Amino acid sequence: MSDPLYRPPEPREAPSDKGFLHALVQRHVLRLVTGGLALTLIAAIWLVWRFG
Repeated sequence: MSDPLYRPPEPREAPSDKGFLHALVQRHVLRLVTGGLALTLIAAIWLVWRFG
C-alpha cells in the first residue's frame, strides 16, 4: 500500500503496570462493594421476613 496520505499510527506508550493494576483493583473493588450491598440487602429482607 503506497498511499501517500497514509500515515503510520503514532506510537502510543504502553500502559504502565501501575495504571493497569489500579484499574483492575478498582473494578474488583466495585464488584465486591456491589455484591456486598446486594448480599446485605438480601440478608436484611430475609431477617425481616423470618423474624418480623
